[in-house]
Amino acid sequence: MAQHLSFRKAAEHLFITQPAVTLQIKALEEDLGVRLFDRRGNQIFLTAQGTRLLGYAKRMEALVAEAEQDIAEVEGSWSGELALGASTTIAQYVLPRLIGAFLLENPRVRLSLQSGNTRDRAAAFGRRHCPGLIEGPARHREVRTERSWKDEMILIGPANSGMNGSPRTLRHDNLLCANKDRVRGA
Repeated sequence: MAQHLSFRKAAEHLFITQPAVTLQIKALEEDLGVRLFDRRGNQIFLTAQGTRLLGYAKRMEALVAEAEQDIAEVEGSWSGELALGASTTIAQYVLPRLIGAFLLENPRVRLSLQSGNTRDRAAAFGRRHCPGLIEGPARHREVRTERSWKDEMILIGPANSGMNGSPRTLRHDNLLCANKDRVRGA
């Protein structure tokens, strides 16, 4: 919450609902007996106590990450947080299998995945300095791209369609078909 100064953005980042963030903040403020945030209209600000607590939280987070990494190095495995971004198609169809296999081998890694359209993900990669996967050109100066694999698309159709699949033939073929029973006026 302190990073985003927005209940909505904090909820999206944590993959929980906005009311859940509000309840957690309220409970923490009640436990500590202080207000951590000032709310003025649509804006949210950290109080002096909130700023102090944020400093401690960052130090604790760094210490936990250091301890996890040290322990993992002794065991020869990976641990910690991995933030990854991907365009929607890759997030839905490619990553589930890859992430599942990765997490089976690295159970101490906590993964967060943000998905969206290619343009938005490329812009986010430039701002956040986190790795990601997109299926189109990035078109952002702040982002360096490297081709990781080539995707193959296969056109299929009825055996009697007469398409032979060559680019020259396909250029002249009608590739859009409609089911006459479902199209009005057909």
